[in-house]
Amino acid sequence: MNNRLTLSVGSNGIIVDLKPDEIIRQLEDLTTRQRLITLAIESCRKALINCAEEDEAIGLKPLKGYSLESIQLKFKKQSLVFRHDVFAHPYIETEICLCVEDREGICLNDSKPIGEYRLISKMDGEIEDDYLSLYNDDVEE
Repeated sequence: MNNRLTLSVGSNGIIVDLKPDEIIRQLEDLTTRQRLITLAIESCRKALINCAEEDEAIGLKPLKGYSLESIQLKFKKQSLVFRHDVFAHPYIETEICLCVEDREGICLNDSKPIGEYRLISKMDGEIEDDYLSLYNDDVEE
């Protein structure tokens, strides 16, 4: 079984022959150089502030009752999406988990997930889109 990937790049005839672990290493190096995890965390903080302000402006409990200070941002994963029904190009998705302290001790690592943030970036590092989702369970009074 051949577990190498051969890529042809452009009209100049460059051929790259890589093993899957080499591809992963190259992707890890790329996302580190582009600081995508740091950018995702910074962008998530800004999105949470904007969301809290928008919630308040329309008369809702900001951030479903969670305070900005209580929300922990934890890196969850990065994915390469190379085929998609919306975007005509590959992109890297960096996902951040939004958690709060689990006072009941039910959740893993005493962190209760309350939402997620996804940063979508092109292969050159340009930020293309982002998504902030808070789950529908409000803070209990």
